[in-house]
Amino acid sequence: MDPLISAGKGLLAWLTGGQEASPLTTAEALPQAEVLAEEPASELLERFKDEGQIGRGGMSSIRRVYDQNLLRRVAMKVLDPTLAKEKLHVQAFIEEAQITAQLDHPNLVPVHELGVDADGTHYFTMRLIRGQTLAEWISGRKEELTAPLHLQQSIGIVIKVCDALAYAHSKGVLHLDLKPANIMVGTYGEVYLMDWGLSRLVDEAVAVEVRRDAEMQRLRTQSRVSGTPAYMSPEQAMGRTDTFDGRTDIYALGAVLYHLVTGRPPFAGETVQAALMHAANNEFDPPQLATPHLLPPELVRILEKALQAEPAARYQGALDLKQDLEKFLRGGLYFPAQTFAAGTKIVVEGQEGDTAYLIISGQCRVMKAFDGGEREVRVMGAGTVFGEMALLSRRPRTATVEALDEVTALVVSRKDLEDTLGPGSWMGAIAVALADRFREVDEGLTRLMEEKARGENWRLVPP
Repeated sequence: MDPLISAGKGLLAWLTGGQEASPLTTAEALPQAEVLAEEPASELLERFKDEGQIGRGGMSSIRRVYDQNLLRRVAMKVLDPTLAKEKLHVQAFIEEAQITAQLDHPNLVPVHELGVDADGTHYFTMRLIRGQTLAEWISGRKEELTAPLHLQQSIGIVIKVCDALAYAHSKGVLHLDLKPANIMVGTYGEVYLMDWGLSRLVDEAVAVEVRRDAEMQRLRTQSRVSGTPAYMSPEQAMGRTDTFDGRTDIYALGAVLYHLVTGRPPFAGETVQAALMHAANNEFDPPQLATPHLLPPELVRILEKALQAEPAARYQGALDLKQDLEKFLRGGLYFPAQTFAAGTKIVVEGQEGDTAYLIISGQCRVMKAFDGGEREVRVMGAGTVFGEMALLSRRPRTATVEALDEVTALVVSRKDLEDTLGPGSWMGAIAVALADRFREVDEGLTRLMEEKARGENWRLVPP
């Protein structure tokens, strides 16, 4: 029997009976944690109508229930009845509710109430989030994670988590289990940092308050490895709890960002122990090698700084990481890469086009039509942009560009440019005007070349 009885029944007597809440430092929460069998929730207080389980972890389940007094659906987290027999787990569960309830921030889920029934079932209720976990969000976009739109969305999600972390850290609370499964993305763009079950208090002078007895305080300071190895900082993987601070969470958030742009977490292994060893040694593939897609150098720099083994070399606060991510977005023009084999005509003179290219590696030659044939005008290498006039002015290509060897280039579509500059924006209008001006100059130079080659009298009329 797994009764979910309402708020308040037995809670006052329980809290005043001398029992106090414990920290969650001894709870194991590894990716392959055994999931306990679900108990039926057959006896609910009349106030709550049970609508079934919506999630489960190693120590608790989350159910959707309908509050018949307030006429709303909420999420109810219930400690597994087997673990409810152990004081350590019970008090860890209570402390999670107490800490979460005191963290009042738009990117943190509000806790409504905390309860325990006559049979010792512990639960708390909180806002029901309609959406998906970040892990599910990533899974649905694996082939498009580095596309400009999705990359902007990913970074926007991480920025909101930075805000939540900065607030929690200001209250002396560490999360210590940051991972995509613990971040919710709401239906309307809301982002919530969830599951504070492994949270730890690191500053006794802050507003967050919990109740602990001496035995629970001793257990809190013991060195134990808790969390998810795939996203752990080296100090967390080694159980060096005395060194934990806000930078421990920043490392894990950097690992989440790594997963968002590469499609996989930084640390993996055939076993949990193998992943834990990689995390302890800070052994992960460089971001650019972990994905076949070209990553922006500035984003790679941000990732590498967040994932430094030494805390002193990382971002020193969540707002520092947020600032660099926002600066990256403002600097904004990031586009997908494409590789062309030698001999490929990337653009063809006279054809309509809505893309421009920035050469990353390799060389191209530019050719223009002349007297029924083509004449090579110049050779271009890395860092050169071409195709921009057709992109901006919507007029036919003025030259043919052919790959001399294997060429990799960033591809900029008109839609990407409009998404970045904004359709009809004054910056976009200036860019189009400049493109038209350069096109007129190019056409004038072409006429000049043709007249000179024919030995005719010529002059260049300024546009």
